[in-house]
Amino acid sequence: MAAFGSDVRNLMAGQLGIWYAQQLAPDNPGYNVSEYLEIHGDLDVDLFVAALRRTIDEAETLRLRFREGADGAPEQFVAESDAYPIEIVDLRAEADPRTAAERRMLADLRIPMDLAAGPLACYLVFRLGADHFIWYMRAHHLVLDGHSTWVVANRVAEVYNALLVGQSPDDTALAPLAVLAGADEAYRHSPEHTVDQTFWLDVLADLPEQADQGKLRRLPDAIKRHTDDVDRAGADRFKEAARRLDTSFAGLVVAAAVLYEHRTNGARDVVIGLPVRGRGKAVFAVPGNTSNVLPIRVSVDPTTTLAELAGRASSAVREALHHQQYRYEDMLRDLKQLDGRSLFSLVLNVMPFDYSMRLGGSTAVARNLSSGPIDDLRIDVYDRLAGDGIQIDVDVNCDIRDPESGRGIADCFIRVLEWIATAEPGDP
Repeated sequence: MAAFGSDVRNLMAGQLGIWYAQQLAPDNPGYNVSEYLEIHGDLDVDLFVAALRRTIDEAETLRLRFREGADGAPEQFVAESDAYPIEIVDLRAEADPRTAAERRMLADLRIPMDLAAGPLACYLVFRLGADHFIWYMRAHHLVLDGHSTWVVANRVAEVYNALLVGQSPDDTALAPLAVLAGADEAYRHSPEHTVDQTFWLDVLADLPEQADQGKLRRLPDAIKRHTDDVDRAGADRFKEAARRLDTSFAGLVVAAAVLYEHRTNGARDVVIGLPVRGRGKAVFAVPGNTSNVLPIRVSVDPTTTLAELAGRASSAVREALHHQQYRYEDMLRDLKQLDGRSLFSLVLNVMPFDYSMRLGGSTAVARNLSSGPIDDLRIDVYDRLAGDGIQIDVDVNCDIRDPESGRGIADCFIRVLEWIATAEPGDP
C-alpha cells in the first residue's frame, strides 16, 4: 500500500456520495469508468507511452488514494507515480485483433479497485496492426469524470505531439488538484451557492411524485448497453429540425427525451436528469471529478405544440446550466427527500462535439465503454461532427429492467426523434 503523504485532503463535494456508495459494495466495479482511443496511423508506441507517463505525473487525480481519517471521514492524498505499469499488448497474431482487444477491455472493466492500495487507473496499449492501435484507460469515478477523461486524453496527445518534434510541453502542464479542490471549497462558501440553492428550490417546488420515479439503490450488479447508430442523413434531418425550432441539437434531444417520458408513462410534469461538468471555466482543464446531475423539469400535455415543447426544454436547460455547481445531493437534502428516492428515472447525456484528436500523423477517435452506475435508465447521445452521424447508447440497470430492453428503448427514442424531424412546429 502506498504511504500517505503530508498533503492529506478532504474529499470534494462530488466525491463524497461515490465514496460512501462504494463502501457499501467494496467489490462492485460499478464505479469503473472507461474509454478507449482507436488510433490509425504510424504511431510511435514508445513515445506515446512516454507521453502517457508524463501526463500521469502531471494529473494528480490519477494518483489519488483514499482512507478513513481518525474521525471516520474519508480523506485523499496523491501517491508517487513510479508504480503505474503501462501494459503493451501485441494482438497482431490474433485472427481478429480488434475483437480480442474488446474482450480484454471488457474483462478488465469488471475488475474492482482498492481505494486505499490503488492504483485507481489502468492503462493498456494494444497493437492491432502495423498502423492500427487502441489506447484503453479505466479509472475509478472518484478520480475522473467524463469531462476529465477528455482532458487527460487531450493532454496525452498534446505531450506526444510536442515530444515528436523535439519541443517541451512543460509550459502547458496540467494544474495541480489543489486548484480544483480550492475552487470547489470556495464555491460552497460563496454567495453564488446561496443563489443557486434558491434557484433549485424554486424549480423543484411542489414537484409531484411520479409512479415510476427513480430510486437510489445500491450499486447495480450489472448494466447492459445497447448501441444504435443514426447515419449522416438522419443526423442532418435532426439538426435541420433543431434550426427550424430555433434550438440547438442538444436542446432538440432534451425535448425528445421529455416527449419520450411523457408518451411512455403519461407524466405531464416531466423531470429528467442531465449530467453536467459541475465546475466553473477557471478550472475547466484541471482533471478530477466534479460531475453533477441536474433535474430538468418541463411541463407537457397532449395539447402542447412541438415548438412550445422545444422552447420549454431549451429554456429549462439554459437556466439550469447557470446553476450547475449546486450539488444534486444537496437538492435532495433541501427537499428533505432522504428516503432514497431519486427525482427522475431517465438520465440523458448529450455530447454535441467531435471527440477526436491527432497524434502526429495518426488520427484517434474516442469510444466510451462505461460511464459509471445508473439508478434505472441512461441514454447517451454522441454527435460525431466529423460526418459519422450520431451514436446512441442506452444503458439499463439489470437489477430492475430486462437486460434486453435497451434495444426497444433505443428504437422508441429514435422514433421520437424521427417524428420531431418531420413534424411541423405547430403540431401538438
